Amino acid sequence: MSHQHIHKQITIDPSIAVDIDIDRVAHSERVAVRFTADADWTGTFALSVYNSEAKNTVQALEDALTVVGKVMTWVIEPVAQSLSDRTHFYEIEEKQSKRIIFRGNLKITK
Repeated sequence: MSHQHIHKQITIDPSIAVDIDIDRVAHSERVAVRFTADADWTGTFALSVYNSEAKNTVQALEDALTVVGKVMTWVIEPVAQSLSDRTHFYEIEEKQSKRIIFRGNLKITK
């Protein structure tokens, strides 16, 4: 099995929520998404995955999000995290300010 490392870089305004859709993560995959900032990430961050943008049900993924200095890493592992094959909606929030940093669709496929 070959592993491809795809690197895409975009510049964002950290004062507004950034919509980033993550498309087609295979159910059996393990994918690390890294958000690298110019300065250290400050605060406490929480990741929530919802069934849809309507946010009817939420799944808090405890250990999926780590922050070390300038790098925030989200490990997506559908089998271990009980994420079904569908399009989910996620938000990464800074807890003290209650500010949404990133949000978007997360598509899990077979």
